[in-house]
Amino acid sequence: MTHADHTRLVDAAHARTARFAGCSNEQALTYACEDLVDEAMPTRTLDLTAATEVVSEVCAAEDLDPPQLE
Repeated sequence: MTHADHTRLVDAAHARTARFAGCSNEQALTYACEDLVDEAMPTRTLDLTAATEVVSEVCAAEDLDPPQLE
């Protein structure tokens, strides 16, 4: 990542703080950065089957009874 890339992201974060007018500057910058990350790398959405598999694997590894997911 170049200096210009960093500058562009910093500028974009500062520009986005207006969306969080009710927050402190630090909070607004944090939320703005989270928005930028979500746009660049959206989080994966799991369907119920995939979520059940993940939770079941974690529960098995931790010797817990898996919950019923709906």
